[in-house]
Amino acid sequence: MSNHSDMIKSKALFFRYLAARNVAKGSTYLFYVFFIWELVYRYHSVFLAGLIPAFSLLGYLVIVIPEGHLIDRRNRSAVLFISSILLAGTYGFLFLRSSIPLILGVDLIASLLGWVSSDSFQGIIKSIVREEDYGLAVSLNQTGSAVSEIAGILLGGAMIYLGIDFLRIVLIGMSAVSAFMALPAQIQRADVAGRHYIDALSYIRKMLFLMVISMLLNGLFISLDVYGSGLIRLVLHSTAFYYTLFLAGFPVGIVIGGMLISGRFVSTDLSLTLVTLEVTLIGILILAISFVRTAWLEPLLTVLMGVDVMMINVQLQSFTLKVVPNELMGRYNSISILFSAGGSPVMAIIFSVLSRFFYFPYVMAGAGVLAIAISPFTYPALKSMMKKFQAPVSN
Repeated sequence: MSNHSDMIKSKALFFRYLAARNVAKGSTYLFYVFFIWELVYRYHSVFLAGLIPAFSLLGYLVIVIPEGHLIDRRNRSAVLFISSILLAGTYGFLFLRSSIPLILGVDLIASLLGWVSSDSFQGIIKSIVREEDYGLAVSLNQTGSAVSEIAGILLGGAMIYLGIDFLRIVLIGMSAVSAFMALPAQIQRADVAGRHYIDALSYIRKMLFLMVISMLLNGLFISLDVYGSGLIRLVLHSTAFYYTLFLAGFPVGIVIGGMLISGRFVSTDLSLTLVTLEVTLIGILILAISFVRTAWLEPLLTVLMGVDVMMINVQLQSFTLKVVPNELMGRYNSISILFSAGGSPVMAIIFSVLSRFFYFPYVMAGAGVLAIAISPFTYPALKSMMKKFQAPVSN
């Protein structure tokens, strides 16, 4: 009876903290969508719009190392709660006079806190979910994140029409709701005695080559965020409605992928060949997005990309949860994401600068070609990683 009660309690905590994380992340997507469009619309500048994703990712790089240490040594649910409280305070600065430096500053801090919410929840999964349920938990986590992204994008599209006064109220309200749902609970703490970042580095070393490939792909993938508003507004001469659909297509694809996984139509076991083909498909889809000149087709391509990325993420994250110890999960995540996300703010700035010298759809097409060129290296990287962990190799 006690085991049954504990299982019900763990599920309730899982879904409560999942909801808290998703509402917090949804608010950051709302901010993101509104101000990327606003800067293109107001200043006709793809360069300024590109600074929004650049600063969003830069915020994570600022906090990533101390955050991993914090998540491993403190109650992870308390970290989630405090980050939501601070997020509400950060959005309060938008009541000051709107300016580009203020927008970028709020962008950096809000994204930083959104990342803390996500990573603390990743640690909570390790603390309260059984190993045999890791695949399902990762799928629900990814699907929930996608739902929050869809909600944030749709709200962002609505706020473009309703204006910044509504935006401020909604942002603060969402972060307050997140804090309420993230009220801390007593959960199992990791035993961190004698464990340091150097211990996490041993796991990083085994996955290093794969992380380099991930860093390159994420850096290329950011071209969609940088150029999306310019593509819809300046090239296709379309409206915020299609821009909203373009952005929403990716998380909709994530949800579809999550449904396929939850229905057991797709395995969560790591497959070398499948992941390699999925990385190739990312490049093909980026190429297609850069050349298509029909507004309603662009969202369909981002839906396909979302399904593809979901398949990759669930396989890799399920494997990671199995092989990395609980007491190192926070620090491992902080270093691994530093690698995987590290190229994104740099590439966002590069893409923004390139847009001043080259026709930006051609730059986006170049990103697709590079993604295809990288894909053949995925297979040997995965094979080497699985051998180092003495895991059975599935071609």
